[in-house]
Amino acid sequence: MKLQKVEPVEFELAEVESYLLVKGFELTKEDLIELKSIQDLACTQNEMVEMDKMKFLTIIKPFSQSPYLLFNNYLEILKNAIHLFYGVRCKFDWHISDDELINVIYDSYLHAYGIIDKDLKKEIYARLKKEGYSNRDNQSN
Repeated sequence: MKLQKVEPVEFELAEVESYLLVKGFELTKEDLIELKSIQDLACTQNEMVEMDKMKFLTIIKPFSQSPYLLFNNYLEILKNAIHLFYGVRCKFDWHISDDELINVIYDSYLHAYGIIDKDLKKEIYARLKKEGYSNRDNQSN
């Protein structure tokens, strides 16, 4: 039996694909690549480098269980969630763990009735500041 070498990105995308499939969402290879490119784009826009290869799956896991996720909007919501995470992460760096931040973002998303927009981002900033987290340069744009 011959073993095949699997590239890390392919492995990561396969993990995401199988996880979402269990949740009832079937993504094409193009959809998966688009989601991954959103992560890369968000990191680039926020001058970040993601070192945790499984962070992609960690971000979308809670959103894949959302009551607001429908078959006609799930890809858009997952893309927005990834982009939102890195937008907030770049402002509130090491003061809050990624898991805590993902929980705050998801909880805020639920309280916003599944709408991810600029108001949600502002609400998350205010919530994090209220909980005692300081952000870089005290900015909240």
